[in-house]
Amino acid sequence: MNQHGTSIVRDFQRRIRAWTTRCFGLANLTSKRERASRHVEESVELGQALGLSPIDVARIVHRVYSRPAGTADQEIAGSMLTLLALCEGVGIDPIAVTDKELNRIESHDVAHFREKHQAKVDAGTGEPMVLPEKST
Repeated sequence: MNQHGTSIVRDFQRRIRAWTTRCFGLANLTSKRERASRHVEESVELGQALGLSPIDVARIVHRVYSRPAGTADQEIAGSMLTLLALCEGVGIDPIAVTDKELNRIESHDVAHFREKHQAKVDAGTGEPMVLPEKST
């Protein structure tokens, strides 16, 4: 990746680290289970937006879990490459839409996202937030 591309990705990572930590706490950001759950949720929502049915998704899940688990670094790379191929195929600029979404979430009050996350916790699909104590 060229220097410009690397700096864009690093900027996105810096911004999402700050936002996630502010909204949900550092433990949420660093929880493998929570981060994997949110990635699966967004992937399923993307599949739904592009016309996949629950049966299609269930078939994919069954096939994936019928095989040995890969390594996190390889699967992250595969996820990113597959997403880039999807963007190319459907004509979406991944940098532009990522920046737009970061700007959108950064403009909302954290209470909005904490309420949404609490609904996930209540449904058993998210981990409780561990927020720092407010100093008085």
